[in-house]
Amino acid sequence: MDRLLAKWINDVAYRNKMREEAFAQREAAYYNKRNNIKK
Repeated sequence: MDRLLAKWINDVAYRNKMREEAFAQREAAYYNKRNNIKK
């Protein structure tokens, strides 16, 4: 596989992972706020 293509695939995978983690954090914060759950 071309190195540039491999780097691009890894970059996309990393961005997707970060986006998914941020989404999960936002959802957890919303759920906790809505249900008055304190950390």
